[in-house]
Amino acid sequence: MATKTWQSYKTAERMLAKYLKAEGLKFELPVTEKVILGFIHWLAFKRGLKAGSISGYLSGIKKLHIMKGAEEPKIRTELVNTRRKEEHGRSSQVVGTELGKAAGNT
Repeated sequence: MATKTWQSYKTAERMLAKYLKAEGLKFELPVTEKVILGFIHWLAFKRGLKAGSISGYLSGIKKLHIMKGAEEPKIRTELVNTRRKEEHGRSSQVVGTELGKAAGNT
């Protein structure tokens, strides 16, 4: 595995650990769909990440499960995919609104 790919997986694991700590949750594999949904929201709004970055973290979380021999998490369920799209739309709107305010447009 390429070094950069390995680093991105480790970053995903660290970010998940930060999210779980912030929420007062224990780091356990496999992560639940509820945790994945919260993680997506946290990445979009607390960390300000865009959809592509979030997808990369989700791929890293999936690979983490495979490497540790845990059951694969439900990362690409209909609910998770819907939430990812909603968060992407909202984060884009929030960024657009904030940029508009900064430019004096609102």
